[in-house]
Amino acid sequence: MPPIPVWPEQSAVKAFVVDFDKTVTAKHTRGAIFQLAMLDDKRILNNFADLEFLQAVVPIIAENATFCIATFADKEEESLLSGADLVRKYFDLAFDGDSQKYLKGERRNKLKHFQHNTTHTNIFTSHSTQLLN
Repeated sequence: MPPIPVWPEQSAVKAFVVDFDKTVTAKHTRGAIFQLAMLDDKRILNNFADLEFLQAVVPIIAENATFCIATFADKEEESLLSGADLVRKYFDLAFDGDSQKYLKGERRNKLKHFQHNTTHTNIFTSHSTQLLN
């Protein structure tokens, strides 16, 4: 059994932000589910990168800081589930329907992302990013 994580004493961390796709999930969701078979709880549970780790650390983080999920996924009209609702579904499955305990709400923020290309030119782009906390 792995050791129980402990929050560092005297930590100045106020928020802990985790990207959803390919951090929480093993495979990229593209932010939406379009096929009914992909809504299956077992499929979703199998797509966690490390469910046991997530279940162990999220409560510790949320007890000591604001836990947030960042995603570029928006609500897709044609999808069965997308955007913040998709993230909420994953966390409800991970935490027995109690995602609200760790992901309190939803905010939409414009974040500046720094990109660096091969010619060493700095490019700044603005993306619409959802932060669920």
